[in-house]
Amino acid sequence: MGALGELVRAGRLRAGLTQQELADRAGVSVRSVRAIERGQASRPQPDSLHRIAVVLGVRLPDQHRPSGDVEILVLGPLALRRHGVQLPLGPPAQRALLGLLALRPNEVLSRDEVVDVLWGHRPPTSWANLVHTYLARIRKLISETEPVILSRGTGYSLIAEERHLDLLRFEVLATKHTRLGEALDCWRGPVLADLPGVLRNHPAAISAGNRRLDLVLEHSEDLIGSGRGAEAVRYLEALLPEQPLHEGVHARLVTALAAAGKQAAAHLLYTTIRERLSENLGVEPGSELRRAHSRLVTGSGHLPPDELPPDAEHFTGRADPLHRLDIGSGLTVITGPGGVGKSALAAHWGHRARESFPDGTVYLDLHGDGPQSPLPAAAALTQLLRSLGVSGERVPGSPTRRAARFQSLVDGRRLLLVLDNASTSEQIRPLLPASPTCRVIVTSRERLPELTGADRIELDLLSEQESVLLLGRDRAELASRCPRLPLTLRLAAVTPLPGSRPLSTAAVLSRAYQNLTPLPARAFRLLGAHRGPSFDVHAIAALADTDLDSAHQLLSTLVSSRLVEPFGDNRFRMHDLVRRFAGDLSDGEAGAARLRLAAHYRQTAIAATAEFPWRVTTSGSPRFADKEAALAWLEAERANLVLTPQPDPAEWATVLWRYLAGSGHHEDARALYSQALSTARNTGDRLGEATVLGNLGLDHWRLGRYREALEVLQQTLAVYRELGEPAREARTRWGIGLLMTHLGQYREALAQSRIALQLARRTGNRPVAGLVLCAISSLCRALDRGADSLSAAREAVIAAQAAGDRIVEVYALRCLGLAQWQSGHRQAAGSALRQSLALAVRAGDRIAEGYVRWALGLVHWLAGRFTDARAHARRALDLAEQLGVQALAAHSLWALGLIETDPSLVARALDRARRTGDRDVEGHALWAAGKVSWRLGRTREATGRLGEALAFARSAGAVRLEGQVLEALAEIG
Repeated sequence: MGALGELVRAGRLRAGLTQQELADRAGVSVRSVRAIERGQASRPQPDSLHRIAVVLGVRLPDQHRPSGDVEILVLGPLALRRHGVQLPLGPPAQRALLGLLALRPNEVLSRDEVVDVLWGHRPPTSWANLVHTYLARIRKLISETEPVILSRGTGYSLIAEERHLDLLRFEVLATKHTRLGEALDCWRGPVLADLPGVLRNHPAAISAGNRRLDLVLEHSEDLIGSGRGAEAVRYLEALLPEQPLHEGVHARLVTALAAAGKQAAAHLLYTTIRERLSENLGVEPGSELRRAHSRLVTGSGHLPPDELPPDAEHFTGRADPLHRLDIGSGLTVITGPGGVGKSALAAHWGHRARESFPDGTVYLDLHGDGPQSPLPAAAALTQLLRSLGVSGERVPGSPTRRAARFQSLVDGRRLLLVLDNASTSEQIRPLLPASPTCRVIVTSRERLPELTGADRIELDLLSEQESVLLLGRDRAELASRCPRLPLTLRLAAVTPLPGSRPLSTAAVLSRAYQNLTPLPARAFRLLGAHRGPSFDVHAIAALADTDLDSAHQLLSTLVSSRLVEPFGDNRFRMHDLVRRFAGDLSDGEAGAARLRLAAHYRQTAIAATAEFPWRVTTSGSPRFADKEAALAWLEAERANLVLTPQPDPAEWATVLWRYLAGSGHHEDARALYSQALSTARNTGDRLGEATVLGNLGLDHWRLGRYREALEVLQQTLAVYRELGEPAREARTRWGIGLLMTHLGQYREALAQSRIALQLARRTGNRPVAGLVLCAISSLCRALDRGADSLSAAREAVIAAQAAGDRIVEVYALRCLGLAQWQSGHRQAAGSALRQSLALAVRAGDRIAEGYVRWALGLVHWLAGRFTDARAHARRALDLAEQLGVQALAAHSLWALGLIETDPSLVARALDRARRTGDRDVEGHALWAAGKVSWRLGRTREATGRLGEALAFARSAGAVRLEGQVLEALAEIG
């Protein structure tokens, strides 16, 4: 037995595990575990070793060691190893030189940068000889071949590969969603933790640290979701020394500790971070941290998904298909005609094998059959992510990123995924996990031959013996008269069917319906008007125009008759064959029933969306205890809300658009817009058309499509002016002004805003007046009209407070704080911004909170409070990324890059600005890039960036930015 085998065996025995238990938990074969322990695995797979190490809580030798002789380590204290032996690195300046070269591998470092890092502004006269000596010693230490340090022109470069340098290894692993744990295990502490601050705070070090932070947040969320809280704790706790105020880290750690059974530690952590936030930033915990604490207090932590439909009562037969499912692995496709029992077989086996899938069971109806269109793969990915615990605001907008996130979430999890009613292979392929630990069952009426490598089960009619067993041996004659479809036989089992003639499925359905008494029969007919995949008792009450008690009785009768089947918690559905039969029975009552159903969904959705602080104001009394209950109802009924026709599609889009867009259901939001816009135009509803266009413009704005948003809002404005709607015109002109600001058209934006203010005042609309005054204050600040900016901000606060609109007051106080800071009233500015933040957090408006924190980050940076500045700017960026608000994300990136002297962050801001056409962000990011480059000693680069910023500022009339750029150029000299 080798050293590796001894370590694994000792760790396993210490954990009290058998070889089989270790293999199961690590997701490897027991043969692999046995071979490793016996020393018979000459080259065990790194991924397998990593999984075993995580389960045992140990670090195995050679787990991350590169195949080369030399390894340079910078993700922690600087270290140099040859053949696994650590080498002495010499004097501090020599160590610093090696650290600097390793931070920027395969790049040329100028001599100026080397001198600046090693000695600052006062290098010794012999610096050139010293650098030469240090390089010679380092070359001798590492290798004559690879990695290599080359002298290039007036600079130096470390030529290295992934196997030589932990930083490169981390970057490669970080791109592989299935190996995030390995990537994070490359870290032993903060970058170059034992070297001077100039290296620890080097932009490359900060960039690597930020990448680690992002990865820990993503990976820990996935680990918690898969029931591996203890692993998440290890990664999160390692970040605490570097992130003492990061709410996202602490929120996840609270949840991870609770999931690992350490409730006392979770409570203590929450108390500690709450006190720290109050003392350092003067704020209470944000919504993410509060939610984590609420889950801790109520004990409602994340549980593995358990979504299988109820098991069929008295499931009979199918012994061979069940056996094939028992022995199968990976992907199984069950095909057969409608009513043959494909879905029932998948659900029955899932219930029977539930213990084999400790990480949960996920069910998704792909609507390949029925009144709905097949579910697009992009929308299906959204639902899968939500089932796996991803909150709506964290669902990526891009289908490609959704697919990557899904693969990361399911990697290594023992999960059952049932994809029911598939229509095509193209619909299925993006939903198939790459991880061999997952099991997938697909049901379809189509053969789906393109899904190669799948185990295939073709279901046919039940055998005569199975049919008799399903009905009972005393009813063999009835079994012989019916088609041997499970659906038909189950209906026949509870339906009187006199006579001796053969019966079709339609005949059995007809007799089952005729056997109902009048009220249940009427309810069954009216259910044919329901277009969604499932329903609850409230929908029955609306369709039948009755009270809840009577609706419960009707449902009970229909379930007993097997015409309706239970489907999840307090929800029901009909087989698509039964649904079609009910639809064919539709009579003169169906139209009125559809209107009642639409009214039920509309009124309840209005009540549910009233729980959101950013809701469009509309009438309706709330019926939900809290926001969580409202969201749960919206999620459960989402398909019905989108599919049920409404008499006023424009109003309906207004009610639902923000919930759908904010919850990650982008495809549903677009479908709703399209339907509402088409209906409004076909019916000549100009006001409805403008309402839908306005909401569509806001969605374009949120996603960073500013030119598209401007075009849509200008169409909206034309309609409102045509209809003589000054109040709506005011709000639309305010939006147009904001978009013109993004596009760098400051003077045009100010003109639009002044017209909007006149209209808002004329119509007495104080909230809109407050918002417009905020925009005017910001524009005057950009145009360096400080007195006008301050005056507009003060008026905005007065308007918001008079209207009692807390959200408008948040933005007004933010504008006031920035205007006061620019005017030199520093103390008053800090007070206004703190009030603004407290109001935003209390209201739960996370977009507003993000904009306030971005402003606070800049103000703290200008005041020299860098820790506070970093915390606020980082929080603003987190919120922007979570909510998908492109403008806030881009502004936060350049601000954070300026605060941390990180050119990579500023580059990301520039990239986003140019992709979205946000000239305002681009101008400020160019200024920030120039400032950062100057700090790093890159004079030529700094001058170039500042020259670009100056050209923009002068063309746009951005007087304040022009002054900032000229000041920076003067500093360079």
